[in-house]
Amino acid sequence: MKSERRNAELPVRAWRADRFLRTRRRKSWLPAGPLRCRAGETVSPKPDEGASPRRLEPHPYTGDVSKDPITRAEFVEFVRAAKLGVVATVDAEGHPEAALVDLAVTDHGEVLFDTKAAARKVVNIGGNQRVALVVGWADKVSVQAEGDAEVLWGADREKYGRIHQEQIPKSRAFRDDFTLVKMVPTWLRYHDARPESFSIVETPLV
Repeated sequence: MKSERRNAELPVRAWRADRFLRTRRRKSWLPAGPLRCRAGETVSPKPDEGASPRRLEPHPYTGDVSKDPITRAEFVEFVRAAKLGVVATVDAEGHPEAALVDLAVTDHGEVLFDTKAAARKVVNIGGNQRVALVVGWADKVSVQAEGDAEVLWGADREKYGRIHQEQIPKSRAFRDDFTLVKMVPTWLRYHDARPESFSIVETPLV
């Protein structure tokens, strides 16, 4: 019975992800010239058949972003379709630490995940609230996010924990040995690595 229920859910998730990608494809992602990326790179549009493979070349970052950035609503839809992501934190000595987590997200784009109260990421966030997140890797499409995170307790844990439970059936947000973390993104990057629709689009959030 459990296997049948899981299989029945798969087409729904696939449909949601496919619907999101079709929506993005309808928009003109690639500009006429090179696309400037946050890491100081220039990405050329898709080369003609027979041309050499696309290459990333160093270029001073000017702060330019696409005229068609990913919206907060699209980010919410993408996270809800993916349901999983990798969150990266930094320890007291500056060492990066990453972990795969179940993700929920509010209508305003606040990302939620539960974790053991004694986990490294909880300790790290206590010392440095800046975190990074990668969501999605199927079909070579992902969204990167950077922002501030906080460990929730008391009334905030009760409020956001209910949202987490609604989206993650096996939520552990209210277990005594677990806690809940909220991340508020301040920057997004949509990355489509498929040759036919290659694009990198940034969205600073204020």
